[in-house]
Amino acid sequence: MPVHDAARRMFAFIQDEGTEDAPLRLMENLAADPDLSDLVQIARRIRETLNRGAARESLLRVLFDTATDLAAITDYEKVLRTIVRRTRVLLGTDMAYISLNDYESGETYMRTTDGVITDAYRGIRMPLGTGVLGRVAAGNASAQTADYLTDPAIVRHHGIDDIVDQEGVKSLLGAPLRSGGNLMGALLVGNRYRHRFSAEEVSTVESIASLASVALNNARHLQEMHNLLSQHDATRQMLDDQVQQLEHISTHERLLTECVVAPNPLDELVSVLQTELGLAIAVLDASETKIAGDLIPSTPPVPHTEAFVATVANRSLGRIVTAGQLSEAQRRLVSRSALVLSVILLMEESRFHADQRQQSELLELLVSPTRSDSAGALRRSAKFGIRAGSQAHVSVLEVGDAELDQVLPLVRHLLGESSGIASLKDQLVVVVSGAFDGSQIHKALHQRGVRATVGFASRALDEELLASAYDAARATLDVLLALDLTNSAVHHDQLGIAGMLFRYSPAGFGSELVDAILGPLRQYDATRGTSLTETAWRYLSNDRHHDATAQDLHIHPSTVRQRVSRISQLLGSGWDAGYRKLDIQIALQMWKLRQHIQRNP
Repeated sequence: MPVHDAARRMFAFIQDEGTEDAPLRLMENLAADPDLSDLVQIARRIRETLNRGAARESLLRVLFDTATDLAAITDYEKVLRTIVRRTRVLLGTDMAYISLNDYESGETYMRTTDGVITDAYRGIRMPLGTGVLGRVAAGNASAQTADYLTDPAIVRHHGIDDIVDQEGVKSLLGAPLRSGGNLMGALLVGNRYRHRFSAEEVSTVESIASLASVALNNARHLQEMHNLLSQHDATRQMLDDQVQQLEHISTHERLLTECVVAPNPLDELVSVLQTELGLAIAVLDASETKIAGDLIPSTPPVPHTEAFVATVANRSLGRIVTAGQLSEAQRRLVSRSALVLSVILLMEESRFHADQRQQSELLELLVSPTRSDSAGALRRSAKFGIRAGSQAHVSVLEVGDAELDQVLPLVRHLLGESSGIASLKDQLVVVVSGAFDGSQIHKALHQRGVRATVGFASRALDEELLASAYDAARATLDVLLALDLTNSAVHHDQLGIAGMLFRYSPAGFGSELVDAILGPLRQYDATRGTSLTETAWRYLSNDRHHDATAQDLHIHPSTVRQRVSRISQLLGSGWDAGYRKLDIQIALQMWKLRQHIQRNP
């Protein structure tokens, strides 16, 4: 064959990128010619070099496209997922994954995987320097194995071989992830069959690892910058919120300060809170009595009810009760309002004590037997609605187990500022009023759960003042207590004969009457330790009903009959009927009254 024709065919073979049979057979024929065999070898090498260049160009184009795609991704997690997915597709492997180094523990751990089946494999943590993963992550060069489980060159780590066997991994290839001279981790690919990776595959993994390192570093910096910007925005928003809260608190504090000096501070305080919260509010005093607000406290409380106590020196003065769900900021505002409530209640308490001293002094002038300053007392009483010539009611209250310091404010609240005076005298509450008599006061206290026994009397206020009315009211109270008429209110004029006898009889009359009529009974009780006198009192009080008397005395009805029979023997038959019944009832009332006075001198 002519040389120029052979040269033309060799150039055609070099330029042909395909694998057609004709050019290959032609080159085999040319190689048989001794004069052309060297030229054929050169042509083949040139063709292989060109093919490798084309493949490299294709790979570079793919890597360029990958780098472009990775550069466009700013989400760190998405970058990781894209790297392992692209790597696995480019190399056609069964799996690909990235590990990151934890230098505090001296390990590298699986961060993102693609194609991995078992959770155990995804959770691998390899000490740096062990296995293919640990060796690549700890060094500066790529590494591979064609069969992991049988490769004697691998430094084993306890338990890893079992995990690799469960996953079915055979061949592995990895390249380190480096950023600025620092090892971040490793990029690995793997197959579930034996395979020796070619130099091109190694180069491809190393190239992708280089791109991945840059992309991960950029994504990490962008993420950090984004986090810093988010923190900055959050901090600025927090500062703006705090400024608004401070302005809000400042406005609230100003309104609360104005409440203290308002004509009706409690109503003003409730108005401020209702405007702020949009909820029902109640203000209670230390005795749990509502003194302001529209919320009706209940037992048990309604859902979402909250209470804020106003205290001074560990002493509770009252509390604010809200109905509804409160935010933390609202709770802080109501808590500050509770402090203002403490100030308001302390001021009212101070005014109360000052007013109490004034009323106590005036009460002593009005009910005292001395008339040294009747003109001054008449002038001062007009301030409280009690004027000369008008009808005045003097009530004396015994409140049982209730605390006097708690009952007195209730009575003062009932009277208001210009309807009377109330004070303590001899451990009793004494009320002088032109508008409220004893029965009205008793009813008001009863509605608040206070058991009170009230004796009261009435008379016109003049220069003689109210000493006689006070004496009559006090005597009425003594009679009520002596006759066991507790938790009741009785005017002096309602006491009847017993009351009149006690009030107006001469000294010793009561004792004489009792001894004359009840002497046999009292002597029998004194010598034998019985209670026939008490039985007679209960028997007549129960209209001579044996069963009711037995229940009253907590004894059996037959015992009552025996006692009544004994009384008839001592006092004579007919003692419980006719005019004798009246005499004996009066004597028994006087006996009960004297007993009470002796016990409470």
